[in-house]
Amino acid sequence: MAGQLRYPGKVVIVTGGTSGIGLATVREFGKDGKNRGWRRGELLATGVGAKPASISSSIRSCGLETFHYTLKCHKTGPCSIEIRQGANVVFCSKPSEAEVGQTIQRELQGSGCPGDACFEVCDVREETDIKRLIGATIERYGCLDCLVNNVGSGYAEKTDDISAQKFRDLMELNVVSVLLASKHALPYLRETKGNIVNLGCMSGVLGAKDAVSYSTSKGAVIAMTKTLAIDEIKYGVRVNW
Repeated sequence: MAGQLRYPGKVVIVTGGTSGIGLATVREFGKDGKNRGWRRGELLATGVGAKPASISSSIRSCGLETFHYTLKCHKTGPCSIEIRQGANVVFCSKPSEAEVGQTIQRELQGSGCPGDACFEVCDVREETDIKRLIGATIERYGCLDCLVNNVGSGYAEKTDDISAQKFRDLMELNVVSVLLASKHALPYLRETKGNIVNLGCMSGVLGAKDAVSYSTSKGAVIAMTKTLAIDEIKYGVRVNW
């Protein structure tokens, strides 16, 4: 078992960790070397253009190496993923997902995984909630090695139908939350020479039909990621998307 673990003892925060890519990331970091099956769609990406198809993700994490996972989702049958990381994962979601998050925490803690899992309620649109999330992580584990800014949303909408308030709301969730979580995590990540992983999207680079709000938000996240990477290299902190 020990020879299979890539991140034993590493401390990771995952925002939006109760569904989709966030849940897949929590399981990837936290569980042991067993294969696990899920219902189709449980680990699908959410947002514009998400479809039941193969999803590949590469996340460079915790100062060690890049891990890759591919979720093959078919019309029938389960998704499977090899889980073998052993980190201590603090994952969060909005208050309405509290029951789901607590269920996931109990499942992970009762599975015999070599790491630990802890769910926290956090509305990432609120800076006080973000501070509390990071404070709870430090209080529980004493350090922070990796922040995964996964939380986000998106929807298809024609440009003529966009309202200023809906645009602001999406930017608050998809962009401002990433900035604030990174800002408050960085003092601890500098101590461990850790890293930040931001969930970008190719629509933020190439654009997408009827998705100007979502594509704009993801483009902002990508630009922020590149800028933070430049600023934080002197501290040994890596920032990737």
